[in-house]
Amino acid sequence: MAFENPFHSNLESALDYDFVTELAPGVWKVYEKDNKFELLAYDITDQLFTNPEQPWNGKRTELWELLQPDNGAGILLDPVSQILRHENLVSLVDVVQVRKSNFGGPYSRERWYTIWEFCDAGSLANLLVRDVRSSKYIDVTTDDGVARIKVREAKVDETGKQETKKHAKRKGKEIRKEGMNGERKETRINTQEGHVPPTGKRTTAYIDLTKLQMAEFLPEFAKLQGSRFLPESLCWHVLCSVLKALAWLHDGATSLKFNKQLGQYIEMGPDDPYWQPILHRNITPANIFFTHPKRHETYGLCKLGNFGQAFVSDLSSAEAEAARYILAPPQGQSFASLYSLREKDFRYGDAYPPLEDQPYTITSEYRALGEVILGMMVTPVTSGIDHMSVIRGIPVTASLGYAKKAGYSSKLLLFVQWLMEMSVEDMVQQMEKEAGWSRGMSGTGRPLVTKCTSALYVWAFKRYQDFRTSVDPARQDLIMVEEAIHLQRAEDELDKQQKAAEDILMVDVLDKQDKLVGDKPREYTGELKESDDKHE
Repeated sequence: MAFENPFHSNLESALDYDFVTELAPGVWKVYEKDNKFELLAYDITDQLFTNPEQPWNGKRTELWELLQPDNGAGILLDPVSQILRHENLVSLVDVVQVRKSNFGGPYSRERWYTIWEFCDAGSLANLLVRDVRSSKYIDVTTDDGVARIKVREAKVDETGKQETKKHAKRKGKEIRKEGMNGERKETRINTQEGHVPPTGKRTTAYIDLTKLQMAEFLPEFAKLQGSRFLPESLCWHVLCSVLKALAWLHDGATSLKFNKQLGQYIEMGPDDPYWQPILHRNITPANIFFTHPKRHETYGLCKLGNFGQAFVSDLSSAEAEAARYILAPPQGQSFASLYSLREKDFRYGDAYPPLEDQPYTITSEYRALGEVILGMMVTPVTSGIDHMSVIRGIPVTASLGYAKKAGYSSKLLLFVQWLMEMSVEDMVQQMEKEAGWSRGMSGTGRPLVTKCTSALYVWAFKRYQDFRTSVDPARQDLIMVEEAIHLQRAEDELDKQQKAAEDILMVDVLDKQDKLVGDKPREYTGELKESDDKHE
């Protein structure tokens, strides 16, 4: 009896996966045994037990009580899995327990893993880097604690040297120190000679551009020739994908909703009056992931991930204007009193760049997404400074001017301007105005847009469709995922028809053979008779 069911029920689900490669401590690439689909497994044992090496000798944490992965009775596991089950979110697939052999020790090690989708094409942050072949870029240096900014022409042999340095063995290590004005300096220490460059030597500085003299930076930034960085088609792809993910998180909406009165799509549905909006609170290039194309599509799926700072509101409302009252603590803070959030929201409003203690709102989500798209349009030209810090530090008009000079379409620039400068109320009014809807005395008196984020997605998707039908050279004969699926289905249907034709031809040949021996002709049923497979 002891061997009838050798695995406990909470261990059985681990048998569905093959643990193949440990990519980092506690992070494994795994395959589903049925279809060899790639996934990622993260070790969460340390978060579930106070003594993860010997769980039976410790206590279970509060997270365990919420998840209860051993029997699925937790109040958090199923809701989280359902919320993250979206094509543009990195989905939670499973939670499994694995029993590992502890070589040299008396006990086996039980580890718990969360299984997630694997975005095999990396993140957007991998693309937002400066091209070493660029002929111009901005140098931000410090000399006796004073920031110096200039546009520098690359030397003829500089590109080759930079490529050589990438492969050369580094003899020193990098450290960061706080400068006089709050900047972060990066200085190389020569471990062989054991000294630090003296004060006054040129060192690369990490400077908070929000505190930098814009009068000094902007003229140098304007000297750069505008050139397209990432393709506009990719900008639209990321914009629509992230907005679709946010429409689900903010509004619980998944599909387009047709307005019969206006004869067009305005926003998304279904309408769920009990949906509680969720703020992601960490929309950055590092948290926007890609998968490789699976069929004929130009770009693979784009997914929003990393939900460690997500905030679930306690406000259930179908009115778009009510989204203004969804307040969350600033990024990096886990708690703030509602009174404090309301007071600071009244004081700061939608200030940009965001202040350190400014409450996080749905508008903050829009600003963060707008920053990402600006970062995709403005070529990284600075040395020693994070690209997104530059985007956040300079005025939006300067970035939009650069992108316009680079040749990005006016519709994309207008939408980014909406995200970066308009409030929720202004966006709703503008979208209703463009749709020909009036709430005034001569109008209906009721709102057209009830969910701002889903309406923004529909608005962006329409402009994306216009871009795809344009003659813009950046269109690149785009094939979207939906079109690739349609093409795949058409190919599958064609293969099915060809197979049916071959089966009919085979039946005709068998009928001719039957006539030679006096058998009755058979009717085509799509399947061969059982006797046809037997050797007489």
